[in-house]
Amino acid sequence: MVNFFRLKPLSGVFAVDEIERKLMALPFAVKDPLNEGTYFLHYSAEKARELAQQRKKNPGSPLPHVAIIRVWRDEIDIVQETLPEIIDRIAGFVLWTIQRAPCQAEDEEGAPIEAPTAEDLVEILCG
Repeated sequence: MVNFFRLKPLSGVFAVDEIERKLMALPFAVKDPLNEGTYFLHYSAEKARELAQQRKKNPGSPLPHVAIIRVWRDEIDIVQETLPEIIDRIAGFVLWTIQRAPCQAEDEEGAPIEAPTAEDLVEILCG
């Protein structure tokens, strides 16, 4: 598993609206009320909603047991220092993204992370 990675489209840009709709359709995902294009994935819908409310009340509060996904037109950053239950949810989102837009995966230094298939790449990133 890679704690931080980014996805970059091989050509063009990501369909941000489509990606954001996908994330907001996930019951365990919430939009960060403080940062545009940032989403949190939690292990439960209830905990995700509580986290969003907590962020509004106390912006400096810690983000325990959460994955962070930042979506831009030219890249998606994923921080997954979190629980195994949440990693499985990230893997599903990453596979969905890769299947819709061919991507280059990179680690935090920008080094490519390669695999022969989308499923193999998800296993490297989230396994």
